[in-house]
Amino acid sequence: MKISKNDHIFFLGDYIDRGPHSREVLELLLTLRAQGYKVNCIKGNHEDMFLKAVEDDNFMVNWLYNGAEETLHSFNIPEAFSYSNILLRSIPDEICHFISDMPYYFELEDYIIVHAGLNFFADDIFKDTQSMLWIRNYTYNGEKVKNRIIIHGHTPLPLEKIIKTNNRKLTDSINIDGGCVYNDIQGYGNLIGLDLDSRELFVQENVDM
Repeated sequence: MKISKNDHIFFLGDYIDRGPHSREVLELLLTLRAQGYKVNCIKGNHEDMFLKAVEDDNFMVNWLYNGAEETLHSFNIPEAFSYSNILLRSIPDEICHFISDMPYYFELEDYIIVHAGLNFFADDIFKDTQSMLWIRNYTYNGEKVKNRIIIHGHTPLPLEKIIKTNNRKLTDSINIDGGCVYNDIQGYGNLIGLDLDSRELFVQENVDM
């Protein structure tokens, strides 16, 4: 599938911490946007952890537990500073603002695009940003989203299960996280794209690891 500048491209978060080229991924997204592509990026839990670590030195340990080393290395931040956020301030402002400005979700006519999912037990599901970043399982309530399909990632699934869910005529949510980083586990190690008009899946195996 060839993307044109007339297409709206949505990315579901976790651009960092999940491979050796975190900085390059962010720079590619910014480059595509500068070239006129309609790039729409939502915030994932890893971007949220990065922002918290920038603001609070005490949060560095939490972020490191979740894969921060990959991002630090991509920005040439020495391991000696792994437990300090001092050198995080050397990361270009353009990248920090790009991450900070990412919304938590997008609402489309037939879909809601979010990183992890929605907490349908919340009074206002669109204010529970913690769930949008971290929720693993949720009970769908069509009345709260006008029966739109939820497109999300966050929880890795084997390719076979993603294909099966997408092929259902009636489905309330589609998880397209193919566990790209887990290429040593059978069925995982895939980057998944979904054409929202045709519901066609596009699969790219991990090429970095």
